[in-house]
Amino acid sequence: MIVQKLKLTMLTSKLIFNFKNISIFRIKRSFFNWFFIGLFYFGLLFFNLLITPQASAITFESFPEFTTMSEDEVLRFEKPIHIDPQYAAAALSYTKPYMWEYWWLTHKASFDGTVGSLNGTTFLINNRGKLHKLLSENFEFRFTYFEERTLERDSTAHVVEFIYWPNEKLGFSAYGEPSFYKRQNDMGLAILYKPHLNHEIRVFNTWVDLVRNDRNDRRDHFVESDMPYSMGIVGRTWSPLDENKNEFFEYSLRQDTPTRWIFPDENYEYRYSKKTASVFLQLGVSENILMSGRIQYDQKFESKTPTTLTSTTVLENWTTDRLQSVLRTSFFKTGPNSNWEITPGIAMNVRDWKSNTGVVTYLDYVPHVILVMPGFRKIPGLDTWTLEYDFTLHRQAGPDFLRSRPNSSDIIEQRLDVSYDFAFAGSSYLKLMGTFDLSNFLKGKPWGGGNAMFRVDF
Repeated sequence: MIVQKLKLTMLTSKLIFNFKNISIFRIKRSFFNWFFIGLFYFGLLFFNLLITPQASAITFESFPEFTTMSEDEVLRFEKPIHIDPQYAAAALSYTKPYMWEYWWLTHKASFDGTVGSLNGTTFLINNRGKLHKLLSENFEFRFTYFEERTLERDSTAHVVEFIYWPNEKLGFSAYGEPSFYKRQNDMGLAILYKPHLNHEIRVFNTWVDLVRNDRNDRRDHFVESDMPYSMGIVGRTWSPLDENKNEFFEYSLRQDTPTRWIFPDENYEYRYSKKTASVFLQLGVSENILMSGRIQYDQKFESKTPTTLTSTTVLENWTTDRLQSVLRTSFFKTGPNSNWEITPGIAMNVRDWKSNTGVVTYLDYVPHVILVMPGFRKIPGLDTWTLEYDFTLHRQAGPDFLRSRPNSSDIIEQRLDVSYDFAFAGSSYLKLMGTFDLSNFLKGKPWGGGNAMFRVDF
């Protein structure tokens, strides 16, 4: 099913994108043409919800090509009891503006990050940095760093990559993630293809913890017939900076192969596998309207099985199906002085956990609206105020002892985010945000948490 959905989405995209030209979206830009395209993409997102009753809301992966299984997977299984009803709105509020994705794609050296409070003990963190440098006519060096830490995923990587370009369209990549402990080193190979200057397709295979069985300071090891690999395809294309269209399209498909991991000292076996697919796009409806959409689906299996009768490990297995989708439309040059930006949107998130102790389903609908207005400073850039209102309908079903809110089915949460955005030279920004829990405002608990975002190009 996951492959069929990706093929459907890519087929649709081919109808919209002209991959042979550097410029994207050459078709006639009448409002009604794009209105029906917008309806189609909304229908596509909703269709995915209908055909995928098992799915989940997570924060999106920034680098599907470099995200792999890690030792952290073993330490903490993903369980419904970890996710509270406010999580969906918090993750949405702390998501970096989609325009930052376009700036990321169009610069060779860049950094952006967001850190926001999820609760009294944890932060959501999503940081990334990159450096791309041509060493000669045929050789390129790339360094990629990312840190993605949420209630559902904890991934940190720093990838060193060398690419040989025999011609301007075809490249061969060797990459790795060095670590102090040799058991944690990943290595990979990829083929890169550029249909044009602003479109790169990567087919990759990563050997996860390549020498764990041979260069390990501990006794854990993989079963030789079920070693971990990560393989797939990632594509990214974007409109040129000088066209001022701010359009992009990204797609990915990845499989983490079934893995068996033996821990003899703890007397248990850990099993893992994962499949994921995603689409992320932003397109111009007209000169003052941008539409953006993002969807990610993944299915993950993990289990722990005692290997001896004296083992203290409790048998458990979890299959987690997850879907997150967001659709937004931004209207520019609105308001009394034609200097406001208004963005209505909706996020639809579904999670489904199947385990040996029961089945739990979470569903989130998060309609929201974002208003951007001019700030105090006009130099060196235009500072802005941003207000965001989120309304969350959260539903839970399943055994009470597995859920974060026992004895509750429908829960409504309301949230107001207020931020001031400092604009610096180029496309550098500092965004400071305070959030307010409107559902508990009258109960004397108005504060929802703080957030800071920053981006800079080098």
